[in-house]
Amino acid sequence: MPKALPMTKKHILFVDDDAEFLQGIQGSLRVVEPSWSTVLTTSAEEALDQLAHVSFDAVVSDHRLVGIDGSSFLEKVQELQPRAMRFIVSGELDREDVIRLAFPAHQCFTKPLDLDLLRRTLRKVTALRDLLSNEVLKRLVSQCSLLPTIPSLYLELTEELKSPHFTIERLEAIISKDPAVAAKILQLVNSSFFGLSRRIEGIGEAISFIGVQIIKALVLTLPVFARFEGVRVKDYSPTAIWEHCWRTAVLARCIAQEEDQPRGVCEEAFLAGLLHDLGKMVLVSNLSSLCRECTALTHRNQAPMHQAEREILGCTHGMVAAYLLGLWGIPDTIVEAVGFHDEPMEAPSSDFNILTAVHVANALDHACSEGTPDHFKQYLDLEYVMALGLPARLEAWQKAGVAAFQRTKQQAS
Repeated sequence: MPKALPMTKKHILFVDDDAEFLQGIQGSLRVVEPSWSTVLTTSAEEALDQLAHVSFDAVVSDHRLVGIDGSSFLEKVQELQPRAMRFIVSGELDREDVIRLAFPAHQCFTKPLDLDLLRRTLRKVTALRDLLSNEVLKRLVSQCSLLPTIPSLYLELTEELKSPHFTIERLEAIISKDPAVAAKILQLVNSSFFGLSRRIEGIGEAISFIGVQIIKALVLTLPVFARFEGVRVKDYSPTAIWEHCWRTAVLARCIAQEEDQPRGVCEEAFLAGLLHDLGKMVLVSNLSSLCRECTALTHRNQAPMHQAEREILGCTHGMVAAYLLGLWGIPDTIVEAVGFHDEPMEAPSSDFNILTAVHVANALDHACSEGTPDHFKQYLDLEYVMALGLPARLEAWQKAGVAAFQRTKQQAS
């Protein structure tokens, strides 16, 4: 096992056959991040030797290495150090490169490397990782390549992709109900796999940009998605979670629209709502026995699930998802909303934003699903709403949310 280094000190391995480029990076980091420790290697063989003996927080590798490509190298990194962040640096990628890198790479950076962007990314993702006090969870999330999805949605998506008459609109409708597939598509389009200079906010736009062939490869040929079946844990039902996520997404968009937010904010609210319980699926598909303990504690103490998760896991399912999405380069606004949707007072924001929309939507869906929409305030953090100065908006949110909930039930029937 690699020897552990102090967690307060970021330890980064850079791999590139251009020694001068590496020296430049090291020199710059010494000035702006003097506490960071960097190891420079000019070959995959040398890098793998380092990985066998020393623990790293992150590995940053060029895509074109002598004797091995970046995707194959990162697969070896994943095996040796599953806890490490895995970043690739590349020029323009072709379709096959994107498909292969979708599995082992957390994020892609374009050449020439923007060192300031890399620094900000490492700082942000490390902060998200530190929310997980459980070392097992840190390793689990970092090596999470297989995302669980439920069989019915997966089958519906594969049949649509195989159909000679598929449409982008139909694909969008299906993917908009599956957080696992949506998250992977957003990872590709919002990281630099395609060298984009702007952020893409909606599922439909992301599908159109990535292209159906790449989506087909991800869904039909690569082991990126695991059809979730077999494990059953009360309060972590895959079908119930996915349905709740979709309804919450619809309601979050509705709440944002009710506050006259720009279209981009409304679409990000939808995406954050769709992804907000992704952490539950990561947990139950990997740590089902601990999830059973969380469920038992919740019912024994009549306490919210996120409180039981904190006691047993040391973090919440929202934090698990936030770390994964942060690793994948998903926009910060979505990551914040997912991470703090149950505990919004823990977030730094002080105005209505995507987190507000998701927190309210989550409360509305729980209340409406139980047939008690008038009690939705019981699911809210009213201190948070008061801190935003928005208690007068509760009635309007409830009215709009209940109407949107009824529409989702009609669409599902």
